[in-house]
Amino acid sequence: MGRRILVRWELDQAPQSADMVVQLPDRINMRGTLRQVHIRGAVELFRSVIANPANWVSMTGRFGYERALSDYIARFPHKLKAGLESYPNERIREKVFGDGSRSDVLLCDRGGKPVIVECKQQSPTVEDVRQVRHYISKFNKLKRGTGEKASGILVHGGARTVDEEVW
Repeated sequence: MGRRILVRWELDQAPQSADMVVQLPDRINMRGTLRQVHIRGAVELFRSVIANPANWVSMTGRFGYERALSDYIARFPHKLKAGLESYPNERIREKVFGDGSRSDVLLCDRGGKPVIVECKQQSPTVEDVRQVRHYISKFNKLKRGTGEKASGILVHGGARTVDEEVW
């Protein structure tokens, strides 16, 4: 709206990592993009909130990592696995099932076999594996009689180890 805002950052008591941000506690209501602060002692309040490591959160967890990952896979499926491409005759990259559940990305392999991709931010869990299996089962029921049998890929956020039960 043609306004300039002067901001001075005091980073000596703030997160040092570019991957971290300060999340305001619920008691501080700051809805909207820009907001004039009408709280007495607001500067000191914000300084104390920023200096408290309990309010520091990872941007990865707060800013749609899973969505960004699934968008990337949908755009460049061959980077996930050679030969993968967008599923034919689908206008959207996600598959919505009758129960309201939705897979993250629907692709197909070189042979035209459907591949359901589910993206998770953290280390994969047994429940994540069940979710992928559920999507495969739902897809196969939808395509019963057509000969199409789906497979699935669970993509996760790079855990160094995966629980034995998940394997």
